[in-house]
Amino acid sequence: MQKKVLYLHGLDGSLSREKREALERCFEVVAPQLDYRNTPGMFGELSKLFVAGNMDAVIGNSMGGCFAYYLSLYHSVPALCFLSYISKRRTTRN
Repeated sequence: MQKKVLYLHGLDGSLSREKREALERCFEVVAPQLDYRNTPGMFGELSKLFVAGNMDAVIGNSMGGCFAYYLSLYHSVPALCFLSYISKRRTTRN
């Protein structure tokens, strides 16, 4: 029985056919098309999808990698994060 993974693409991206084919050699892949810019409560929505789909792990690229990292911590599951950029950003000027 294959492990089930949630794949989260980057900002304004998608899972390419080539990546999907490679991942499907080892996993059952769930890869929703996400609108990070216009979906309030994205983490909560992804968390519900993760639980409802009975996922074993999460994979993410770029913005999806950031969400994958936090989902893995929240649900105590493995994550594979590519090109994730997590930084503290200043919001005021001196």
